[in-house]
Amino acid sequence: MATYTVSLVLSNDTPITDDVAEKIYGTLQDDSVVGMCNRAPFFDCDREADCFLDAVLSAIADVEDVGLRVERVEPDDFVTAAEIARRSGRTRESIRQLFSGERGPGHFPAPVSDVTTRSPRWRWCDVAAWLARGQMLPAEEAERALVTASVNAYLDWRRTARTPAADDIRVALQSLRAPQPAETAPRPNQLRETSAEGVFSPVEGMGGSDDLFVERPPV
Repeated sequence: MATYTVSLVLSNDTPITDDVAEKIYGTLQDDSVVGMCNRAPFFDCDREADCFLDAVLSAIADVEDVGLRVERVEPDDFVTAAEIARRSGRTRESIRQLFSGERGPGHFPAPVSDVTTRSPRWRWCDVAAWLARGQMLPAEEAERALVTASVNAYLDWRRTARTPAADDIRVALQSLRAPQPAETAPRPNQLRETSAEGVFSPVEGMGGSDDLFVERPPV
């Protein structure tokens, strides 16, 4: 067994009073910290388990057994280029080069959020898996990223399932077709070379004017 650090964001539905904290510390047998930060309750612990998934699930179960509800597992899956650099221990310039295809095996994951802004966001689980395949990040870190993203997807579904419109949304979503296998995406530098009409603008926070490029229609 190994020791894993688990960080949970809790719901504001149940205030963290002295009685609640005492109940948590009296029930759990590992090193735990419960408190408030930025007006949000949190729970941190170091837990022994066979794998990170077991550690996360057991921590969630223990916290909810004392009457609290877990909202998220930290850290968040959506990351900026600067956060990718921080988590991977690389420089922003190194991440820029990996994204552009100037270095590395190519096919760096594309951003999935805020893609029309100057600070797009990637899924950390996608980036971590790509870095691990290139031996630029330990495989254990990629596994933790996937577990965190998967558990948070379930927690998001659980939270929205309690809303009045959940049943209507669920019925509407059944009309969506199952996704087809995606073709291998071209590298960003290939987009620059093959695009005859697109105008490319740099993404903020990555260095000079040749930082990170997003394709935009001509103006």
